[in-house]
Amino acid sequence: MIDIRYIEEHPEEVRERLAKKNWDFDPTPILELSKKRRTLLKEVESSKAEQNKLSASVPEVKKAGGDVKPIFAKVKELGAANKAKEEELRKIETDLQGLVEVLPNLPDPDLAAGGKEDNEPIYKWGNPRTFDRKTMKDHVELAESLGLIDYKRAAKISGSGTWIYTGLGARLEWALLNYFVSSHLADGYEMILPPHILNYESGYTAGQFPKFKDEVFWLEGVEERLPQRDPLL
Repeated sequence: MIDIRYIEEHPEEVRERLAKKNWDFDPTPILELSKKRRTLLKEVESSKAEQNKLSASVPEVKKAGGDVKPIFAKVKELGAANKAKEEELRKIETDLQGLVEVLPNLPDPDLAAGGKEDNEPIYKWGNPRTFDRKTMKDHVELAESLGLIDYKRAAKISGSGTWIYTGLGARLEWALLNYFVSSHLADGYEMILPPHILNYESGYTAGQFPKFKDEVFWLEGVEERLPQRDPLL
């Protein structure tokens, strides 16, 4: 998630960099909500400070024989006003978070504008091989013809979009896993085996949700729980 402070300090830069990823970003709604949030937050904190000051004055007023009812009335009035402002503040923070969390990560400034077709090579090494496009195989056909992956059986077991590594394909996948484990252990990391099923907050923390929420598999009967924390505070 892009830091909202960065958007506030560099709105045009964020707009221009996101435009490189074909994202039409208007910082105005975020800036307006953020400004309103700061104003409300300041009012709430100021009101609470006044409440505390009034409450602290009660013993002294009593000791002097004064009437404390007006003080209690004022504290109650401030509390009611604060409750309404805090509800409005929570609504603003929810709306603000909804606007920020769907934004893609900022691309590097030197990224070429547009999609993958607009990427430019930084340097080249060697001479590219030429192939007859009529006889070329895509990655699915190539993997199946070499007996590396079985898409058809996987679709029967788990549905479309899944695959089974077979033969040398399975051995290659396992070898790569062992290589990565060994490399990370050599770098001082500890190996763990986490659950294969993750909750919504895990996906949210990883930056996958809500942007890619519709592109994952969900378990039936598992209640979706949104993050309870507020990253804006």
